[in-house]
Amino acid sequence: MLAESSTLKMEELKRGLKNKMKKRSNFIFLFAAILFLAVSSLTGVSSQPLNVTNYSVSSSYNGVQITTLKYTPYPANPGEYMNLWVEASLGSSVNYAKFVIAQNFPFSVDSNTSAYQVYTNMQSRDIVMYFKVRVSPNAVHGMNNLELDVITNPDSGAYTTQNLGIYVMDAQTNFATVMQDESGTSISLAVANIGENTANSMIVTIPNQKNFRVSGTNAQMVGNLNAGDYSLVNFNVIPLMSGYADQGAYEVQRDNNLTVEIDYTDNIGVRRSVFENVTFNPVSSMNLTSLTASGSGNYATFRNGLRSSSSSGVNWLALIIAVVIIGLVFFVYKKSPEGFRRFFTGNKGKKSQKENSEIPDWIKKEKSRGVSNGK
Repeated sequence: MLAESSTLKMEELKRGLKNKMKKRSNFIFLFAAILFLAVSSLTGVSSQPLNVTNYSVSSSYNGVQITTLKYTPYPANPGEYMNLWVEASLGSSVNYAKFVIAQNFPFSVDSNTSAYQVYTNMQSRDIVMYFKVRVSPNAVHGMNNLELDVITNPDSGAYTTQNLGIYVMDAQTNFATVMQDESGTSISLAVANIGENTANSMIVTIPNQKNFRVSGTNAQMVGNLNAGDYSLVNFNVIPLMSGYADQGAYEVQRDNNLTVEIDYTDNIGVRRSVFENVTFNPVSSMNLTSLTASGSGNYATFRNGLRSSSSSGVNWLALIIAVVIIGLVFFVYKKSPEGFRRFFTGNKGKKSQKENSEIPDWIKKEKSRGVSNGK
């Protein structure tokens, strides 16, 4: 008994120690993850490609020297923002330095974002400046110069311009989506890549929306779709109706625009989402009367209900009335079975008792004598 008790205690201690070690390892993992995210956010780590350009130390202006240029994404995308870091070295004679992003095509800085950085009394220092720069949608593909004006004397207004080379290339692509085929609620969509770049890891999804829902899977993987190619995807899309039915004539009120979401990875590794609208009018290819009357469920919702004087409506009313009557009859029978029987059999019981009371006494005696003699 003592040996078994000690064994159980040892196993219990082992389990406790194991649980403590598991909790401790989970805590360490969580702490490491939080620390990594914090350091990443502080150091500007991005999942997008980062370009780094180092400049020759021989180029300087009044003791100010641009040493390194960093920007992301790389290449920069027309019509989007880019994150720009500029590193500079300030000489021992520099008491004032102002750096301004020139608002020249194809680069600009929004009015709610600072376009300049000012430094005073920072002699013999290395500095890092950050700017959020917008790239024009009409930017020419290839190398473009971003002009950075450097001012070292606030009174004279003199400055020099440093040209920073930014490589611009449209990494995105465009799509055209059309209804290829429809039969009832089953549709086939043709998605074409009409842009100039490949759409990598492409997925086509029918998102949740007001007028439609999807039965079954709502997303299909296409894979890599090259420029100029197309792919067919199939879905079972159920319209959510808004209207009423009256004497077999159905009035429908809804938007026939089906929203299609296309997710893909562009040429610089950025995940993007594009939304297309496709006209889907299932009423033209479906028997709306039979669907709603039979209750097949293909039309998921009639938001305003159904108003109908058809036979199906009358049958439903009759069924409800019949169920109520049956329920009342059962309730009365359970409460008073004798009263229920008398109600349906009339006064037959009373008549039989009256007739029995009119039998002569001698007949009653003969019957009782026969029963006693075993007849």
